[in-house]
Amino acid sequence: MSDINIVEEIITDNFDTAVLTVEGVIDANTASIFENSLLNLINRGVINILVDVEKVTYISSAGLGAFMSALDTLENKNNKGKISILKSSPQFIKVFNMMGFDEIFKSFNTIEEALKAWGKNGK
Repeated sequence: MSDINIVEEIITDNFDTAVLTVEGVIDANTASIFENSLLNLINRGVINILVDVEKVTYISSAGLGAFMSALDTLENKNNKGKISILKSSPQFIKVFNMMGFDEIFKSFNTIEEALKAWGKNGK
């Protein structure tokens, strides 16, 4: 069975930006857990989400589908909302690029880099 560990952290004073740190595998067994974590943030009013995938060892099409589903929900609630990738590994980038997701989800190396690009200040 696949394992996933997810930790969320609100990183701005106005509570609209968060980092979702994911560790493990995002596949058919865990994609719903991952998607629910994203949707929970969105439903609480978070409109900018950085998904830290540095410790994701594998992502399947179900995991990619979870990204798209969450983005659709976010865009329906707030058309200025963003989901971006943080600290992606070479294998993660390879899968994302192969599926064309690099055109949809921006990637950043640091939280500070993302906040600057988004015109945000951290806590």
